[in-house]
Amino acid sequence: NRRLLAPRDPASVPAFPLVQAMDDSGGDPMTQLERIGTDIPPARGGFWVAAGVRFTTFELLRTTALLTVAVDRGFEVTLLGLMQMKLPPTDNAAIVSLELALAAKYSTMDQILSIRAQLTNNSWLISRDCHLTGGFAFVIWFTRPEILLTVGGYSRYFSPPAYYPAVPRVGFHWEVGSGIVIKGGSFFAITHSAVMVGGSLEASYQGGPVRAWFIADLDVIVCWDPFHYKATTIVQVGVEVKLRACAFGACVELPPLQVTQGATLVLEGPPLNGLVIVDVSVAKFSIPFGKKEPQPFLTW
Repeated sequence: NRRLLAPRDPASVPAFPLVQAMDDSGGDPMTQLERIGTDIPPARGGFWVAAGVRFTTFELLRTTALLTVAVDRGFEVTLLGLMQMKLPPTDNAAIVSLELALAAKYSTMDQILSIRAQLTNNSWLISRDCHLTGGFAFVIWFTRPEILLTVGGYSRYFSPPAYYPAVPRVGFHWEVGSGIVIKGGSFFAITHSAVMVGGSLEASYQGGPVRAWFIADLDVIVCWDPFHYKATTIVQVGVEVKLRACAFGACVELPPLQVTQGATLVLEGPPLNGLVIVDVSVAKFSIPFGKKEPQPFLTW
């Protein structure tokens, strides 16, 4: 007479009570009881069975796996997993830490097969300040029918439906120190209507009144029915200085002085057309090329 609400988002897997029950660290009993009341609420006629196992591979990879089967509202199978690896395995000497959460589900009630994975906040490289991010999703909706495969999310030119899962970029975010931050990410996705790929790299420095940055970005999407493609690439370098004038004990913030150099290339089609935007700080101008025609749409 209880219903099992297994998490669909892999980010919630480490805190799930049945997964934490297999952790050596255990946890506060009252906190666990509160979580059980939320994740395993009372429900008349509810019935489920769960089995979990923990094992180590090559003394490097620690895996926690939980399999559940619920039959109260149909047939639902869920597989939750948490994989952890440190190199070398000693905490104080580790230079790589990876923790991947997995949430897979098949439900006859929802008519959906979903396999999702995501790196947790315990993933880093070289330094604990260099956080690794990334997610994966493979989903089949049998009633639509529709299939989604994505590694790292979607293009900025694609508007995912509300029922699509949110997937973080595969990349890193490194606060090096002394005001220096470096981050990057990439993605690939294929849906019933489009395929897309892209990536970005950013580096910035913030020190007192001075801010400097570098940006490189690529975003490509190809749609069909009707066929259409669009690609954008951006490269930019900039410096900004905040100015302050003081006289007779009073100070006034002046508009910041900004110098940027960069270019943007936009390609669309068919037919092939595009736009080149050049930014040289003192001037910014656009150079269009090709012939842009309105895209036909299907009336049937």
